[in-house]
Amino acid sequence: MAHVAKARAEYPGLRLVNGYSPVESMIFTCCHTVEGRDTTAPSIPVGRPIAGKRVYVLDERLRPVPVGVTGELYMA
Repeated sequence: MAHVAKARAEYPGLRLVNGYSPVESMIFTCCHTVEGRDTTAPSIPVGRPIAGKRVYVLDERLRPVPVGVTGELYMA
């Protein structure tokens, strides 16, 4: 987080984006534009799926979990 906070402080007009995806996807699946409040959080969110992609948080039986419940992230 210190590096993100430093970049935001030194370059206030810079738009930082966290792009996330496992290596199997070969390109980003999710993106999140980093905001000031993100620099004080424990981690930066992976964001929302980009156009043409979908993500699901599923339990051990591959069923969707409710918002806020821990599960595995699946991408399509």
